Amino acid sequence: MVIFLLLMPLMGREPSDTVTYFSAFDTLCSGRLDSFRTPLYPLFVGSLRAVFGSALGRVCAVMIQIGVFLCSISWFRKLAESFLSNHTVAFWLTAIYALYPGPLTLNSCLLTESFALSGMTALLWLTYKAYARADIKAAWGAAGVLLLLIFLRPAFIFLPFVFGFFWLIAVFRKQSRRAALISIAGAAISIVALGLYSLEIKRLYNVMAPSTVSSCNNYFTIRGANLVTPSPSTPNPRLNASIDSILSVRPLPGTVDETWTEIQSLRHAASLTDVADYVSETMASAPKECMRFILTERLAQALRDDAAYGGYVLPPVRALTKLFAPNIGAAMALLLIFCVITSRGDLRKRRFSFLNWLMASLALAMISTSIIGAQDEWQRLILPAYPMLLLILGSVFLAAARHIRN
Repeated sequence: MVIFLLLMPLMGREPSDTVTYFSAFDTLCSGRLDSFRTPLYPLFVGSLRAVFGSALGRVCAVMIQIGVFLCSISWFRKLAESFLSNHTVAFWLTAIYALYPGPLTLNSCLLTESFALSGMTALLWLTYKAYARADIKAAWGAAGVLLLLIFLRPAFIFLPFVFGFFWLIAVFRKQSRRAALISIAGAAISIVALGLYSLEIKRLYNVMAPSTVSSCNNYFTIRGANLVTPSPSTPNPRLNASIDSILSVRPLPGTVDETWTEIQSLRHAASLTDVADYVSETMASAPKECMRFILTERLAQALRDDAAYGGYVLPPVRALTKLFAPNIGAAMALLLIFCVITSRGDLRKRRFSFLNWLMASLALAMISTSIIGAQDEWQRLILPAYPMLLLILGSVFLAAARHIRN
C-alpha cells in the first residue's frame, strides 16, 4: 500500500469525483447542505485540508484511509473464520481481501470507496457478533457504523431497511433479542436521520432524496432510452432550448463523457430544480421504456464489467488485474448457486440461515442499486459488496468440497 501511495503521483491527475468533495465542504462551510454530496466525506477531507493545507491534508487523509483498511483486514479474517468455520479457506480469502491490488489503489485516492469497503466489513463483523454472540457492545457499534455509512454515500440508502428487516426476523425468532432491539433502534434512527436530511435537501433544492446525483444518473437512463425531448410542461423555455441544441448536435445517445457534458449544459440553462423535475416527469411518463433500457442495454454492459475493482486509476495495476478478473455476470451466477445451496440446506434441516440470507441480500442489493442507479464504473461502485462476495465464494467452495468428498 505504501508502494501504491508513492506511485499515485505518477498518474498526473486525480479522479474526477475528488474535486466535488472539496466543493461540497465549501458549501457546508457556507451554512448550506451540498446538493451533490452527502456530508461525511466532504467534512473529512475538507477539515484535514483546512487544518494541514492542501498537500499535507491529502497525505493525512490517505494515511487514515490506509490505517482503517489495515484494521478491516483483521475484521474480515475474524468474520471469515466465524462464518465459514474453516481456518484454511478463511486464511486464503483474507489474503485476497488484503492483497488484491485493485481495491488497494483506492486507499490512496480521495474517494468514498476506501471507507465504504472498510465500513461495510466493520458492519458485517459487528452484526455477526451481535447476532451470533448476543454482544450488546457490538450491536451499538453496528448501529453507529450504519449511521455513518448512509451519510458517506447515497447508494447506501438501502442498508437500514435490509438490516432492520433482518433484525425484525431475529426478534420474532427470539434470537439475540436484546441485541436485536438495539439494532432495530439503530436502523430506525438511521432511517429518520436520512429522512430529515432528505427533507432539508427538498427544501433547498426541491429534490426529495439525500443527493441530487440521482437526477444526473436518471438523465443517463432517459437519454439511453431515447426519451429526451423538449417538454411542453416545462416552465423554463431556456431548458427546452438547451434540449433542442443537444438533440441538434447529437440526435442519438453518445458516450458517458458526452452525456455528462449534456447534463452540465442543462444545469447552466436552468435551475437544478427544473432539471430534476424534467428528468422525473420524463421517467414517470415512460416507465416501460426506461425499464427496457436498463434490462436490455445497461444490464448487459454491467454484467461484462469486473466484479472486483481492477484499479483503473493506476493503469499498470489495471493491466495486471484485467488478466484474471471475474465479471459481474460470474458474481451473479455465484450468488445464485449460493442461494440454491442455502435453500436446500434450510429445507433439509428445517431452519432459516439468517446470516447466509443477509449476505446474499446485501450483495444483491448493492449490485442491483449500482446497475439501476448508475451508468458506468460498476466495478468501483459495487466495491462494498466485495467482502460479501468473498464469503459467498468461500461458502460455495466448501459446499462443493463436501459434495465431492461424499
